[in-house]
Amino acid sequence: MNRITILFTWALVSVFTSPAWSRELSVLFLGNSYTHLPGYGTAEDPALPRMIQEIAKSIEPDLHINYEFNVPGGYSFERHYYNDQTKVLITKSYDHVILQGHSIEALELTPWWERSGNRGVKSFSTYLPKILDIVFQNNSDVTLYVNWGWGLQHEMLTDDHPGLRFPEGSDKEGQTWFGGDKDTLQNQIDESYRFHTQNHNAKLALVGRAWLKLQENGIVSESELYRADWSHATLLGGYISALILTRDALGMDISKNTFVPAGISPEKAKSILEALIN
Repeated sequence: MNRITILFTWALVSVFTSPAWSRELSVLFLGNSYTHLPGYGTAEDPALPRMIQEIAKSIEPDLHINYEFNVPGGYSFERHYYNDQTKVLITKSYDHVILQGHSIEALELTPWWERSGNRGVKSFSTYLPKILDIVFQNNSDVTLYVNWGWGLQHEMLTDDHPGLRFPEGSDKEGQTWFGGDKDTLQNQIDESYRFHTQNHNAKLALVGRAWLKLQENGIVSESELYRADWSHATLLGGYISALILTRDALGMDISKNTFVPAGISPEKAKSILEALIN
């Protein structure tokens, strides 16, 4: 068999054995432990991007997602803004960018928190727009992963916590910084994200709002979503977040999803999926 025949044969084999169509997506994840999901991933190997990758692959088998990330525990947008790795990542171009802030930085916090190093919305209102300004220089598809509020059993939401209420002399004297109930808390988070992204064409993936909807519909319980600290997500909570981000950030039809992580029952996953697509 001569060289030309060999090349022709190879070309025919390639035509008939290669996928008819495939595509690649590049995705940047910036966030913290709500993206790397303690217990299931780490800052060096985050679990949420892996789950999104699996969900997307089940919907579109020939899709290849290549992702970069920087998700150190406890990071706010202010800390990301001054982080050397983030500085490099946010100047690059991606098909999709997913940004996630500190769990309570979108909120107006009592002075106790600022003394503890968390400036809340004072920082959020400055550094989220700064990061968006840079990201949008080379990217057009940017999504804010809007987190859930802490469970009301969180140790820092108890009546005797020193940072719970605004102090004497404040225009909110005696009020709690989180509003008093989980629906109000979630509204505060969602509205802050809306307000502070209004000058940018960023999408909002309302993960926390979806968590509440699933609870209100009796599909999941609060305790199924939170780890023991009443802040971080369980595997189930993370899976729900991944489904929402696949739908809202990547724009994929999650009704076609077949991926269910080991440890979640197919029946529970089906109920969740049906609620998210209706």
